[in-house]
Amino acid sequence: MSVYDETIFHIWKIFEKRCYYLMSAAGAGIGYSIATIQPEITLVETRLLLASLVFWALSFFSGLAVISNLRAIIGFHSVTPKHLQESIQAGVDEHLQLLKNIDLLAGELQKRNKFYHSLQITLIALAAVLLVMSKVDISVAMGFQT
Repeated sequence: MSVYDETIFHIWKIFEKRCYYLMSAAGAGIGYSIATIQPEITLVETRLLLASLVFWALSFFSGLAVISNLRAIIGFHSVTPKHLQESIQAGVDEHLQLLKNIDLLAGELQKRNKFYHSLQITLIALAAVLLVMSKVDISVAMGFQT
């Protein structure tokens, strides 16, 4: 394995670990929300809690999409050197077409991965805010009401 391949693989592992960490945080948020439900919560608090559970679940599934895209990128990367060698033997036009297709696919996978990763982080943050809003009366905590 070349230094370039090892670097790509190492970067992929870092992204994968970060994604799994966020997925475990979403799972912990779901577990904590369910474990701390009080029987006397109001309708508004129930809706906020339900929304936070939905956001955590969506964050978890966004993480699955990130992992899927990362594996597609690595799988594509491992096949590319073989195809490049074959395209060089087939001729210049074939080689240029393959390079163009590689750039298009890599760009598309990168955009999709960035979208799902951003969505994962945004949803986990929104879920945490909604959980706090369902547990704490903000107006009392800020001193507006006594």
